[in-house]
Amino acid sequence: MQRQVNALRELLDAASRRIIDILDILITQEDWITIGELSSMMGASERTIAKDVDVIRGRWGQFLKVEASPNKGIRIHSRNVSALGRVVIDIFNDSTALRWLEEIFFNPGKKIEFFVEKLFVSRSTLIRALPGINRFLSERGMAIRYKGNRYQLIAEDEAYLRYFCAGFMIELYGLHPEQFDIGEDFDLAGSLLIKTLRQHLSREEADIVISDEIAILYCTMLYIVSLIRENQGYTIPACHNVNQEIDAEIMSGITCRFPKISKANLSAIDQMVIKQYCGWDSEEERALVEKQGEAFWKRIFGRLEAQLDGGMLRKLVFYIKATYLITKCRPYETSSLFDRIRYFSIFLKKHNDSAYALVERNLDILSQNVGLDLSGRMQDILFWLCLTYPEFCNYTQIKSALVISDFGTQHANYLARYIAAFINKKGSPEIRVEAAGCRVLQEPALAEEYDVIITTIPDLPIAHKNIILINDYPSHENLGDIYRSLG
Repeated sequence: MQRQVNALRELLDAASRRIIDILDILITQEDWITIGELSSMMGASERTIAKDVDVIRGRWGQFLKVEASPNKGIRIHSRNVSALGRVVIDIFNDSTALRWLEEIFFNPGKKIEFFVEKLFVSRSTLIRALPGINRFLSERGMAIRYKGNRYQLIAEDEAYLRYFCAGFMIELYGLHPEQFDIGEDFDLAGSLLIKTLRQHLSREEADIVISDEIAILYCTMLYIVSLIRENQGYTIPACHNVNQEIDAEIMSGITCRFPKISKANLSAIDQMVIKQYCGWDSEEERALVEKQGEAFWKRIFGRLEAQLDGGMLRKLVFYIKATYLITKCRPYETSSLFDRIRYFSIFLKKHNDSAYALVERNLDILSQNVGLDLSGRMQDILFWLCLTYPEFCNYTQIKSALVISDFGTQHANYLARYIAAFINKKGSPEIRVEAAGCRVLQEPALAEEYDVIITTIPDLPIAHKNIILINDYPSHENLGDIYRSLG
């Protein structure tokens, strides 16, 4: 699995980035790892890595239960992701660049002297940090603009800025932001969010979102960020009034905290939050994603040979629809909050590569069919599949073959049964053989999930690494070719 580095780490100094990367390796390492091995993996000298390890042991050694040996190397015993998350929060909060970005968000239009006093750093330190921050932001359509020595955070797309800042705040505050200065706002935003979800999603869909503590955390932070930005005068026009049921008492509580907020501002915020779950550009788009989402899960559960009841299918399809819309809303990664899910998928891949590969192959097909690359959300889909259907982790891959006959589906079915009977011995299947008529030629992506394609069609117009041409009545040579192709 390709390693995904959280974007905000780019704003840290080199030493801080290395420390996080070292911990990233240690948390997925089940045995000792030497300084030399870390040095090779990190592309840094052994002396540099040894110093970094000393910092880890000195600052977080007891917390992480770090064990070091001159001969064996180093390992950590607190290998849960929560422990690493607390270390990352410490490092992020030590960063002048990230802290300045936070202060500019909360206090736009202030002079640099204000930030010098707040952050206890020199003016020159902030000025030196600014070009790096702006390089990072410019790649995401954002910038810190300063005029007359006054600084503010702006963006080409105000909506994306809010998605980004919601993740950014969680990076700084962790999974319990209500413990910090924004606690009162967090409670207010949470109640408004639940009301919004109940108002605009079906009961079943709202229950799914509300039961997902991580999604609620992110959306609540997004609501807070949006309230702050709207109150500061950075607005998003609302296409229509999506929040019509705010009574006077609730509105009074809002304006007490955010005096410039009106119902129009709340409509804009609601519209943005809900866009992640039902922000379709057209009914055709929604129908396409729903149809392909159903096909995706049916392919997965077909390979699992498991029942997929209607309630489970609706829930899983909702995850696909939300994944699609969130991918559209957030063109760049916004937070490493979901690293926890990334580590979950890394360990799943280590212990059951077949299960991982099954989802990965079918996600490629889904991405192609909906016209949007969803591969970056692979870890989320794996996570929710496991929570919804825990038995998935026990999936054992059986070699599979697809028979394609130009002589019709009945002939393909005969060939499939004949081949399966030859190869499968003593009731223990070594191969699962399925049949298809020529219709599969119109959807060649369906063939990609099979280990071998068996066909009576010369020059089959399907790109596949393992195609076996056989006779209408398979010869012993044909059967031998199939058996050998399965390795």
